[in-house]
Amino acid sequence: MLVHGGGEPARYALAEPGAHLVLGARREDRLNAVVDRITARGGSAVGLVADVTRREDLKRLTDAALDRFGRLDVLVPNAGTMAVSPFDELRQDDWDAMVATHITGLLNGIGAALPIFRQQRSGQSVNVASTAAYVVKSPQVVYAATRTAVKVLTEGLRQESGTDFLRAAELDPAERVARKIMTSDGLPLLERIAAALILLCAQLARRLVRLAVHIETAR
Repeated sequence: MLVHGGGEPARYALAEPGAHLVLGARREDRLNAVVDRITARGGSAVGLVADVTRREDLKRLTDAALDRFGRLDVLVPNAGTMAVSPFDELRQDDWDAMVATHITGLLNGIGAALPIFRQQRSGQSVNVASTAAYVVKSPQVVYAATRTAVKVLTEGLRQESGTDFLRAAELDPAERVARKIMTSDGLPLLERIAAALILLCAQLARRLVRLAVHIETAR
């Protein structure tokens, strides 16, 4: 299973059922700490420093999965940024970062994994979007637009790839959940997201080819 992006408890929980994890992240110290904790618990994980906006980095991650474990079964593109602001602030660098992370990053992951899935005649992609893709409100319009793109890409991937070998699913944390995760440790919420990821993977394995999970929490 290849997971790139944040969410340490999600990674720990995914390792619990016995999955072999290939983890990618930009911060090497935190990445190594996660790998060490997983392996200390008896799990199986390797980590590579990677930036999802770089196509070659995603190729290195998928190559690592093949070299270490012989196959790639699940892709979880989980990188995200939530630098929301009103249009009048003209924070165009933040707009670019969200487009590069959420859209280009997902496409880079698909581009690296899809040829492997086709060759294996099996594979699962669990893409992280947001409930912001369904309800647009200020000041998160650009963020919502990029998460809507994730939703569209997931559905398009499902339609184009057919149901004979690829399962595609969408995970939609509520906006306030995502904000809390990105501004604090957010551990209980991340554990719920991890549980949802496990559910998605299990359901996909049972040939459910279209499934979206919306994660909410009390205000």
